[in-house]
Amino acid sequence: MTATILNAKGRLVSEEDTIYTKILNDIAQGKLTSGDRLVTTQLAKAYDTSINPVREALKQLQGEGFVTVLPNSGSRVTKFEFHTMRDVFEILQLLEPYLIEWFIHEHSEAQITALKNVLAEMSNYEHRRIF
Repeated sequence: MTATILNAKGRLVSEEDTIYTKILNDIAQGKLTSGDRLVTTQLAKAYDTSINPVREALKQLQGEGFVTVLPNSGSRVTKFEFHTMRDVFEILQLLEPYLIEWFIHEHSEAQITALKNVLAEMSNYEHRRIF
């Protein structure tokens, strides 16, 4: 039986969903990079879970193109090529104005103000950051 927890909105989230999110975040943050081998036993240990939720998460990530599974070779983080990444960013640029318009219509003035405050904090942090 799959363990469940409540997310921030009070909805039930399966353990596979949380492992999925953790792996996806690790890919997005560069902790798992293109071509890295994804060993289910190592991931289960790293995320303090059993193998089955890891397998289910990897299947979902494979379906979304983030993980490649090769016969007799196991799972790997998909290798993203320059032109693929360029295409993704071009699509995001095209979608951004529509997403901003949607956000403005769907959220209150207080939520928009809170978002502006977060953006200002991020900007201030970036200017103070030492490389």
